[in-house]
Amino acid sequence: MGSMLYAQKDTVHVQGFYEAGFVEGTLNDAIADVRANGDLNNTVFKLTPYEVYVLSSKIFMGFGENLEIVGPKPGSTQESALPQIVWTDEEIDRAFEEHERWSDF
Repeated sequence: MGSMLYAQKDTVHVQGFYEAGFVEGTLNDAIADVRANGDLNNTVFKLTPYEVYVLSSKIFMGFGENLEIVGPKPGSTQESALPQIVWTDEEIDRAFEEHERWSDF
């Protein structure tokens, strides 16, 4: 029987709004940092239970890019609830942009 190799993805633990001291955009910053290193498709972003992740801008995924965001399995208490990804109340561009490749479909 032949052997198979499985690639293991890097995991980035992202602090939420409360963990980071009421800082918005921690998920945006984590994604931007990983993207700058060219490792986006090989990275999993792990969120904290019962945390809020306030986006400071939209997250645009280019053609061929994959974004994997995970959280722990929810439990039976509020402290083990799923994390939430929410918009900021600041004026940011929330418009959906049609990717140039999508118009081909």
